Amino acid sequence: SMGEDLVFNLRLFPYLKRIYIMDKVGYNYRFGGMTTRYNKHLYPDLKRLYLLKEQLIERYQFNKAFDFIRFEMKNVFLSDICQRIIFKTGSSAEIKSVISHELEDPIWGRVLQVREHPNFLADPFVVAIANKDAHTIYDICLERVKKEAFKRRLKKIASFVFTHI
Repeated sequence: SMGEDLVFNLRLFPYLKRIYIMDKVGYNYRFGGMTTRYNKHLYPDLKRLYLLKEQLIERYQFNKAFDFIRFEMKNVFLSDICQRIIFKTGSSAEIKSVISHELEDPIWGRVLQVREHPNFLADPFVVAIANKDAHTIYDICLERVKKEAFKRRLKKIASFVFTHI
């Protein structure tokens, strides 16, 4: 249900001989709606998109894209955990349990195979993934959530003001 435009594009692009990129915004994301509550379907959908991207990269031997999608998957995971904390989808113990369960997926062994960016493996979040350390992952996300709390409140206020003016 999420990223259907990307799935369409990924399946279409290998057949194109030319692509024209317009200097026009076709759509914008706004604060509100899906960004003001936890979407339990987003992470699984984005994970499926990651797996599709892996398959297409292998099929078309576009190996230089692997690092990019691995970075992206790490960020998707980080964002999902932060969203779980922000929207209080469970206690810290429950969220850590979700993290522990997720870290058992073999996908993370592949995500850790970034080649061209040695600093990636030094990132504390990535180190915690490699060590299957749910507590550190939770703590990193909690700290990030705390740092960005003011920004979120400001966006919420601005969204309310602009919606009601």
